[in-house]
Amino acid sequence: LPLPLVDFLAFLRKLSMPAAAVAILPEKAPWRWEALSRALVIGEERIVFSPREWQVLQTLAAAGGRAVSREGLENAVWPEGTKNNTCDVYIAHLRKKLSPYFGPSVLTGIRGGGYVLRLPRRSDGMDTP
Repeated sequence: LPLPLVDFLAFLRKLSMPAAAVAILPEKAPWRWEALSRALVIGEERIVFSPREWQVLQTLAAAGGRAVSREGLENAVWPEGTKNNTCDVYIAHLRKKLSPYFGPSVLTGIRGGGYVLRLPRRSDGMDTP
């Protein structure tokens, strides 16, 4: 081996670790929507969304965990039409904002099926913005 055994074992341990530490919320963690400020409040943290990001979130959350087709999302959020990758760009923005709190599968693309938003259920039923 070109590395000392101790360094090689440390390298193997590092490979088995996740690439980035993700602070995933427990199932019953307190979170709430704030429609007036277009924010998602998680404990003491606030995630603020642009108006279009908020519209995308509303559309996905209203589906209640079911897939929303790309065409359906584009029609709901951009009735005037969009460029080819506009929807993908907004999905990427939302993933970047939500993943540190809810994990990488919070917003999933389903090949040929659209997108699914998976947030932990709230005990008060206020799951949509």
